[in-house]
Amino acid sequence: MNYGPEGRPTTADLEKKYREMVTDPLSMKSVMDVNFDPHPFVIGVRHVTHASDVCSGRLGLKSMRAHGCAERGCGRSLDEHSFDRVMVVSLKRNAGNEEVAAVLKPIADRIKADGDDLEGFVFAETSEKFRVTGKGE
Repeated sequence: MNYGPEGRPTTADLEKKYREMVTDPLSMKSVMDVNFDPHPFVIGVRHVTHASDVCSGRLGLKSMRAHGCAERGCGRSLDEHSFDRVMVVSLKRNAGNEEVAAVLKPIADRIKADGDDLEGFVFAETSEKFRVTGKGE
C-alpha cells in the first residue's frame, strides 16, 4: 500500500482495497478526505527546498514537519491540521436497512481489523433518488 505525504494510505489504495467488497445494492463512488480543520495543509517553497537540501529531493513528512503551513496567515504545524477520510457510496436501487447493513458491516469490520484510516461512510444521492427503508423492498 502506498502512503501519502501525511503518512496515511492514499485514497486510491483504499478504493482499490475495498471496491470489491461493495456489492449490490451499493456502489462505491470514491474514498475522499473531508472536514479539513482549519484547511488542507499547504506545501510551499520552504518545504520543497528542505526536501531538496535534506531529504534527497523526497518531499515527505520530515519536510512537511520542518516548516509550518504555507497558507497565507496560517503557519500552523502539520499536526495542527486534520481531516476525516470517508468512503462515498450510493444506492443502485431502493433497499432495506438490513440489506444495506449486510454490505457495510463486513467492510467496517475489516477497516477496524486492518487499522485502516477510514472514519465512516457517506451516501451520495443519485438522480434516481433511491432510498434506504426500514425494511426490504
